[in-house]
Amino acid sequence: MSKYSKFKYLPSNGIKGFFYYKFTEAEEKNIKVSVNISKQIEKSFLGNLDTKDFKDLVRIIGVYLDNAIDASSESKDKKLGIEIYLTNEDIEIIISNTFGNKINIDKMGREKFSTKGKNRGHGLLLVKHILHNNSIFESHNEIINGLYIQKLKIKDINKKTQ
Repeated sequence: MSKYSKFKYLPSNGIKGFFYYKFTEAEEKNIKVSVNISKQIEKSFLGNLDTKDFKDLVRIIGVYLDNAIDASSESKDKKLGIEIYLTNEDIEIIISNTFGNKINIDKMGREKFSTKGKNRGHGLLLVKHILHNNSIFESHNEIINGLYIQKLKIKDINKKTQ
């Protein structure tokens, strides 16, 4: 059984290939990748997002995965995990990774703040703007047991207008 076999639960709207590409990139940097995608995702609304919401989702996840790959590649353990679940009709995407540098969660998402040097820090600022302008997304981050954990909730689009 392939380690990416759980990707089969993702819709065929481009997100499956996107995750596969990002995880291949991580493995090329010797990062141990783990994937857990609930079978319930197969019948969820993830495949029915409108174009704007889908683009916003891919931008958010792209930033989160790029940051996770960068951070875990600089750590000793080099681990990256993704979990996708359906919870109370919402979708929860959890990206966890090891990291080498010190992380200041309070400063993340501020303009031009980066632990990676000058002319960086635009990704999380972009995510902050998307989250502010698109109410179907909620994001939360924390550090637990040496792992940086980024949670993204996608609210059911049917509940969007309520």
